[in-house]
Amino acid sequence: MKEENVMGKAAPYSGPEPFIFISYAHRDREEVFAVITYLYGAGFRLWYDEGIDPGTEWDENIASHVEKCDGFIGFISRRYLESDNCRDELNYARDLGKDRLLIYLEDVRLPSGMAMRLNRLQAIHKYRYGYEEDFYRKLTETPMLRRNRIPVEQTEDEHRDFREERTALHIGRYHFTDAELTGTGFAGKVYKAYDDKQRKYFALKQYRLPDAFHIPLFTRSDLSRQLKELLHPGLCRIFDIYICDEPCVVMDYIEGESLRSYLENHAVDIQRGLEIARDVLLALEELHRHGIYYGDLKPDNVMISREGRVCLCDFSGSNYNGFRFDEVTIIEYKFKSPEKNWENLIDFRSDIYECGMLLDELTLKNIDVSGMPADWGQKGVNRFGCSPEECQILGIIQKAAQKRPEDRYSTAAEMREEIEKLLMERAGAL
Repeated sequence: MKEENVMGKAAPYSGPEPFIFISYAHRDREEVFAVITYLYGAGFRLWYDEGIDPGTEWDENIASHVEKCDGFIGFISRRYLESDNCRDELNYARDLGKDRLLIYLEDVRLPSGMAMRLNRLQAIHKYRYGYEEDFYRKLTETPMLRRNRIPVEQTEDEHRDFREERTALHIGRYHFTDAELTGTGFAGKVYKAYDDKQRKYFALKQYRLPDAFHIPLFTRSDLSRQLKELLHPGLCRIFDIYICDEPCVVMDYIEGESLRSYLENHAVDIQRGLEIARDVLLALEELHRHGIYYGDLKPDNVMISREGRVCLCDFSGSNYNGFRFDEVTIIEYKFKSPEKNWENLIDFRSDIYECGMLLDELTLKNIDVSGMPADWGQKGVNRFGCSPEECQILGIIQKAAQKRPEDRYSTAAEMREEIEKLLMERAGAL
């Protein structure tokens, strides 16, 4: 007889996409189901049998799912090793060449032959972790898990439209109603949410719990405290940061549009492009003054208010200068500084590189580079038919976007001063 599904809505995956097969001993179900529930809520595709009695035959249904799965996770314990069904599942996955991950629930001694085979597999010793969040961080970093995750746009159970699913949402000191989805990214969703108590709108960004373990503003209390203290017109104000079942950041709501949308909907000339780049650099200077790099500068993360104010609005990639960078926050290659591919160590100069790419996006469409070689950035800027002003702009882009950080501008202020000199020259010419 099947065990009652104690996981409620965490149903085994049944769609056409790749999935992970979960292999576990019936007597370990309570601990295993806690892990499955977590992964299910985080948007991973999993198939598991909801409870196999010790005497149940290893049937065709289970064999079929082992054959179809993209990866196999075995929860190893003494009970697992004593179960013929579990060992059959593991051996069948090996025979099929499936990608396998072992999660050890306890310290067990493997039989010699099995140890020889299993010690070559990737393993996570869950019982050694003092904090569950460390275990889940390690687990969700594995390539097998990452490739079997549902894109955030499709995880309706985790990120719901408040207007349809919730009449009210209480987070800390906030009582949100009338929430409207305004944006979707890799790590979460952004809502325009009205707070009844304060009678104003806030921007509410919600994250998946596993992603929050990779994001410094959730994991570093000193960083989150300092970000909340920053008051600058070029930085979207952060009011509160909560890490709970659905981690979220409560920010100032800016009426306007992203720079990406702004570029699509408006004719941005060189003058306006230079002004936007200057304002971004002013905001970066404020962050850098407090020892913080921004870490994810791209058109989606820059807001243009209705009044024209330029504001950095997402701090998911921010950390203290020189601390490890986690690639979960970056998904757009053009705006990713090269050192993030090399050592995952970044500093202020990574922001400068990405600002160079932003200036490229803002101005290059207004500069005729048809006569320039494709590798002009490496060879240096020559006239090639460009005006002196256009050559200056290309020179700024080239210096900011050097491959080696030490060859770029040393500070955001240095790059900003060159742009301001151009703006003053333009004003004088007018």
